[in-house]
Amino acid sequence: MYILAHANYEIEEVPDFWRKMAITHPGNIKTNHSATHPSTPERFLALEHTVTEIDAKKAAGVEVRPNPKPKTEKVQKETEN
Repeated sequence: MYILAHANYEIEEVPDFWRKMAITHPGNIKTNHSATHPSTPERFLALEHTVTEIDAKKAAGVEVRPNPKPKTEKVQKETEN
C-alpha cells in the first residue's frame, strides 16, 4: 500500500477491495496466499492499520515509508557477528 500511496492512489478502499475479493473468490484467497500471507481476518486488520498509519504520516508531514519490523533475536545475533 505504500507504493500505491507514493503513486497518489486513494488507499482507503483497499481493505474493502480485498474483502470483496475474499467473498467473490474465497478459495483463491485461502489457498494461494495462505503460505505467505496472514489469515483473512488478520490481513484485513493489517490493511486497515496500514491505511491509518499512512494517513497519519501524511497528516504529520513526515516521509511515507513503512515502519521497520523489529528484528528477531536470531537476526540480531546474526547481524552482530
